[in-house]
Amino acid sequence: MAYKAIEIAAAFIKKGKAEKKPFSQMKLQCMVYYAHGYYLALNNEPLFTEAIEAWEIGPAIQSIYGMYRLIDRLPIAEWPDDNFDIDYEPKTIQAIDAAWEAAFRLTSDQFIKWVTAKGSPWAKSYSPIQWTLNISNDTVKSYFEKEVLRMA
Repeated sequence: MAYKAIEIAAAFIKKGKAEKKPFSQMKLQCMVYYAHGYYLALNNEPLFTEAIEAWEIGPAIQSIYGMYRLIDRLPIAEWPDDNFDIDYEPKTIQAIDAAWEAAFRLTSDQFIKWVTAKGSPWAKSYSPIQWTLNISNDTVKSYFEKEVLRMA
């Protein structure tokens, strides 16, 4: 089942609130991206269908950026709509938990550097002279199969 990217973001925000671990919008973008890549590599289908774009600062999803653009680097501690309850499938929870663990095993800067490292899907897709380049699911899937699932 494909979700909306913002529905996956809601899971992280609720988890952060419950565990008293707020995070920046950029870390949220990277966690949603990581969950998508993990899910895609494990299940051979996308977690959500929205495009992941290669922005200068890292992978970004427009709907998440649109919701949190005004707070920029401030910690996200609240979900704007408390009625956003979703029953996630077990394999979705597995991807969310894997992303959460990876994100909080490192500092925010370290996690973002890993996501944007040389050879990553973001690095292969980003161009400083061209706006809104999408990161392909094939590139993400291949990378997560080799670099994440192989290490697990």
